[in-house]
Amino acid sequence: RSAYRNVDFDTGVQVTGTTFIQSLGTGNYFPPGTKLEYSFEIKNKSGVVLRTQPKEFVYLDSRFEWRSIAEEPLTVYHYGPTDKRAEDMLQAALRAVERMSRVLGVEKVQPINIVAYNNYRHMVVALPPRPQAISQDLVTEGQAFANLGVLMMLAFNEDAEGVASHEI
Repeated sequence: RSAYRNVDFDTGVQVTGTTFIQSLGTGNYFPPGTKLEYSFEIKNKSGVVLRTQPKEFVYLDSRFEWRSIAEEPLTVYHYGPTDKRAEDMLQAALRAVERMSRVLGVEKVQPINIVAYNNYRHMVVALPPRPQAISQDLVTEGQAFANLGVLMMLAFNEDAEGVASHEI
C-alpha cells in the first residue's frame, strides 16, 4: 500500500526533515524485515515540483544493531553473538527453499528476509498485535508474512533450523 506523509523542515538551501511511520496499530502493522520503497515530491513556493526516483530500504527493529548474511533468494538479519546461528539458519532455509521449489514447481523464488531475534522477550514486541488471552499462553517461535517476503523467528530456539525450514 502507499501513503503520503508531510515532512516538516525549516527553510534553507539545505534542509533535513523527519517523519514517523507507525508500524503498529489498526491496519498499520508491518513486520521488521519489510522492504519499503519511498520517494519525495518537493514543491517550492512558486509551485515547481521535483519528484525523486524511488529508493528502497529494509525496515528493521531500531532497538538492535543488525548484521546480515545473504545467499539468493534469502537474507538473514541478526544481532549480537549469533553469526554461527545465522549461518546455520540460512543454510537450513536454503535447503527448504530448494526442496519446496521442486515440490511446488517454482522456478524463481522471490526474495525472503529472515529476521532472527535472540529471545522471545525481544521478539514479542515486534509481533503483530493480538488479544492478551492468546499472548499469555502462546509463545511464537516463528511467523511468516508471505505477502511481504518476511519471516520473523527466534534465533536461539533449540530447533531454530527446523523453525526456519517450517516457516519457509
